[in-house]
Formats: sequence, structure tokens, C-alpha cells
Amino acid sequence: LIQGPPGTGKTSTLVAIIVQLVSNLILNKSHYKILICAPSNTAVDELAIRLVSAGVEGLSRMYSLTREVARSEHKKLKDVALHNQISGRDNRLDVLWDKKRSGKYLNRNEFDEFRDLKRKYEHEMFSQQRIVCCTCSTAADKRLEGYFFKYVFIDEAAQATEPECLLPLLFGVHKAVLAGDHKQLGPVINSPEARERKLDRTLFERLMGRAKHTMLTMQYRMHSLIAELPSKLFYEGKQETDKTVQRKFLSEG
Repeated sequence: LIQGPPGTGKTSTLVAIIVQLVSNLILNKSHYKILICAPSNTAVDELAIRLVSAGVEGLSRMYSLTREVARSEHKKLKDVALHNQISGRDNRLDVLWDKKRSGKYLNRNEFDEFRDLKRKYEHEMFSQQRIVCCTCSTAADKRLEGYFFKYVFIDEAAQATEPECLLPLLFGVHKAVLAGDHKQLGPVINSPEARERKLDRTLFERLMGRAKHTMLTMQYRMHSLIAELPSKLFYEGKQETDKTVQRKFLSEG
């Protein structure tokens, strides 16, 4: 577990760990795969963008089927979006994609053909790629069935419900890193029955005290006077403020 109080750079820490892990895997000629998740598309996109910016190759950003149809991938991730990576490999698949995206009806034979072709090229892509990025819920997609991810990383884990957070861990994972902060806002649970059954308690919280735990203590976001109160209330006074923001005011830009 990596506990990241506000402004301590838990996402940056995750990215640094993943970059180092990929480098080691390449150096050792290992073909183990990595699954990277978060509860929201925004958080997953941010991780993927940072990894691409860091020069990490062999990455596919897998979106839900509805987002694929709508072509709602992040503009900075067009080249690594799974549906774009398989585009252009088969003229027939492209024709069926265009028909589906235009809202036209696919008859039964066309739908079966579209599904089979899409699965074929997705399988080829997953076989080539080292890293798959998707939301926690999309990790339950049948497209990932049969794949083994030795390493799993989950960002914003303290904002995901426990069942949601368990989904990425169903692929034979050997090592999992969960980043989050259970002292901040947790998942939104509207159902009283779900709250009664403790589904407002996250896997991150459950593992506190049971799994290896590191708290990031240096924050880079707030003036030291702002950070002082939450540090005392929630983090046992352990938070420190980096000198770059220690005395910085909004008026200074």
C-alpha cells in the first residue's frame, strides 16, 4: 500500500515504480504482463499519459465497449487506445466498425463476424503488449479472460469499493500495489443496505496494518500553514512541505 496524502505525488510515485519495473523486465528478458487500473477513466488516462510521456512502450489503453463505439478516448492516447491499435488490420472489421458507430443495425451474421474479428485482433494485440490500462470495472471484461498479469497497480484505490477493487486482482497476480488515501473521501455509496453490509469500507482500508504500508510524507501542493492542520488531524503530524511551496502564495502564480 502507498498512502498518499494530498499533494504528495502518489500517482507520480506509481509511474516511477512502473517505469523501473518495465526496465527491469526488459533487462531480464521477462515477458510478464502488468495491469494498471483505477476506479475512474480520468485517473486511468492520467496514468497512461504519464507512462507514454515517460517513453514506456508496449501499452494498450482498453476502454469499455460503449466508449469504443463513441470514440471517446483521450486525445493524447489515440495511438495506444486498443480500438485504434486494431483498426486498419482488416478491411471487413473496419467496415463493420463504421457501420456500428454510425448507429446502423448489424444483423446476426454481421454481429457474430464483427465480434469474432474484433476478438482475434484484440488477442493478437494483448499477446504483443506488456501493459494494459483500464478501469477496475472494465478489468472484468471478457476480453481479458485467460490472461495472466503478474503485477497489478491500482491508483485511487481508497475511492473504489472493495468488490470493484478486487476485479483487477483475479488474474493470478503475484504482486499488487494499491495507492490511495483512506483519510480522504471514499467511494460514494448511496444504498443504505450496502453501507450496512460494510461496502463503504474499501480494500485499501481492510489491508491497512496487514500489508506492507508506506506513507508519502513530503507534499508539494500547499503552503505550509495550509498543510499544517490536516497533517495534525489525519497524519499524526508527519507531513512535511517541500521548499518550493513552503512559503508560496497564490499571488505569486
